[in-house]
Amino acid sequence: MKQKTNSTLALAATSFALIAGSKAVQLFPAGEFTAPEGSLAGEGPWNLNKKQAKQLMAALSDQPDMLIDYDHQSLLFTENKQPLAAAGMFSGAQLRWREGKGLFAESVQWTKTAAAKIKAKQYRYISPLFTYDSRTGAVQQLISIALTDNPAIKNMQAIELAAASLFLPHHKEETMNPELLKLLGLADDADDAAVLAACTTLKAAGDKNAELLAQIETLKADKDALAAASAEADPDKYVPVAVVAELQTQLAALSAAQEADKLTRLIDANAAKLPTPGLKKWAATQSLAALTAYLQTAPEIAALSAMQTEGNQPPDAVSGSDGIIAAASQYRHEQQQLGNEISVADTVSHVTQAGAK
Repeated sequence: MKQKTNSTLALAATSFALIAGSKAVQLFPAGEFTAPEGSLAGEGPWNLNKKQAKQLMAALSDQPDMLIDYDHQSLLFTENKQPLAAAGMFSGAQLRWREGKGLFAESVQWTKTAAAKIKAKQYRYISPLFTYDSRTGAVQQLISIALTDNPAIKNMQAIELAAASLFLPHHKEETMNPELLKLLGLADDADDAAVLAACTTLKAAGDKNAELLAQIETLKADKDALAAASAEADPDKYVPVAVVAELQTQLAALSAAQEADKLTRLIDANAAKLPTPGLKKWAATQSLAALTAYLQTAPEIAALSAMQTEGNQPPDAVSGSDGIIAAASQYRHEQQQLGNEISVADTVSHVTQAGAK
């Protein structure tokens, strides 16, 4: 991702001739101006008005000793190893805007050598080095001032490069950290849109991970709460599974005993409907609910007492009579369940005939 500044470095040599012995030097003309043909490869025209000049003067007002050198040697001496000689000095506070004329440096102190060269017209021009807005051409910053003997400035490219590296490091393009681009999975020349898209994708993944982490934390909290509850459980309030099973077995046995007792009492209470040992034995095999339902419709067999001889059954007739009575009771009960009303005599007759067959 690249960022560019709107400032562009430029060199310009004004066409104003220096006047020997003058303490005022014109640096820029007022309004729009260009450098003499062949002096530089910049893109003019440039311009300077009163408002812009005030900003420029304010930036230099605290500079007590501003150098005027020869052919911008102050920018080149570290490379060409030539001596640096001062042609003159002035204070930033002595910059003045003259309406309709331009920006001037007043009270310039020339060296004897420079004054002699100017008087001899060996150096006739002033060359300001400045930055400007690449869109409007407005002068922004004064970097250095030099005496020149020709509007076509010597070593133009070297001076521009030196000024750019020493005074305008921000003029270079700033590139996105390659390590960061690598982490994002992007090429070194990725633009803003690609970086933004990659960051958006990472943010979405981060949000998803945050949601999963929140769920994990919730599950962990539930697990910790369950573990704490288990650790604090009172053993006196709980019983082993084996004990519970034993209690259930005992309860079932007790329930069965109670039902058997109720069944016995029900049989005893219905002796008239169950007058023989065979019927009582059969009744004892029924459930309490089934026997209760049967007894609700079973008839009382009172005639059996009259069939006895002095109240006793013959030894060889007990089992036979029990079977007949049981069959008769069962037949009559079945007929009643079908909705058929049948008398005791008809019941006995049916069972007797069935037995004879």
